[in-house]
Amino acid sequence: MGIRERAEADARRILNNKTSGKGLDITVTDPTGASHSFVGWQNDIAELIDPDTQDYVSGRLVNVSLAITDLVTAGLEIPEGEPDPNKRPWVVEYTDLWGTPLKYAVARSVPDRGLGIVVLYLEVYA
Repeated sequence: MGIRERAEADARRILNNKTSGKGLDITVTDPTGASHSFVGWQNDIAELIDPDTQDYVSGRLVNVSLAITDLVTAGLEIPEGEPDPNKRPWVVEYTDLWGTPLKYAVARSVPDRGLGIVVLYLEVYA
């Protein structure tokens, strides 16, 4: 096993660790309506700093990270944001620390094909 394969395996093991790590159950629904369950990481930051002014701004940055191998194994491609509001987006759902179910649409994705992970930036989805 080469260094790239070892790095991908390590990243996947860390993302999928629900026992001693940060992993949580995440459901991804593709635009056809088919849902798939994964384990990954989630971040939800409610206060951001404007990089130009260094001032606090009101905002929210929500994302999840998943192993690309898990998506491929489930028969999926890497989710992407859907710019057309008339089309169904990729949808991500999970439950926060307080048991509140949350549902988001994928706004954009940032795959790291060197480590084999993808960060999905999310927006509120009704």
